[in-house]
Amino acid sequence: MAQAGDGSSRERPQIELPGLGSAEPADVIVRFWARVVDAVLLCVLLMAAAVFAWGLASGAGMESIVWQVGIVMLFAVLYEPGMTAWKGATPGKLIAGIRVVDVRTGRWPRIGSSLLRYGVLFALSLMYLPGSWSLLGLLALIVLAMVIGTHPQRRGWHDRAGRTAVVLADTLDRT
Repeated sequence: MAQAGDGSSRERPQIELPGLGSAEPADVIVRFWARVVDAVLLCVLLMAAAVFAWGLASGAGMESIVWQVGIVMLFAVLYEPGMTAWKGATPGKLIAGIRVVDVRTGRWPRIGSSLLRYGVLFALSLMYLPGSWSLLGLLALIVLAMVIGTHPQRRGWHDRAGRTAVVLADTLDRT
């Protein structure tokens, strides 16, 4: 029996994955730091993509702007859903040792689930636009963190929409 004060008195939540057993959901703080790493990496990639697009269009006209916006949008939209469907994680999640799994199959989510999951996050991120929406965006981030932190399986709105869960990679039995 666990003793009070030894940190083990609280049972860790588990997610049952069909055919794979159970895995431990990732903590909100670990997910936050993975997202910070991804945000920094994505900013660097988006700046490089914008410079590349500017070079392709070789000018300052409307065509250049269309190229820049198109390539930047492609990177932004494919970064998270593409990596999640391909590897079960973005680079930030890989570094943090967490993976996204489909709760119905226990495998990496397919591109449709990954896009739906990202779509919910993207909709929430629109609240971060400058102006009066900034406060609403901060509030949405706090509420989302609270939803993840209080859900028995630590699943946020985007996880539930995509039927996914974020789990600790070392608790995942992929054999």
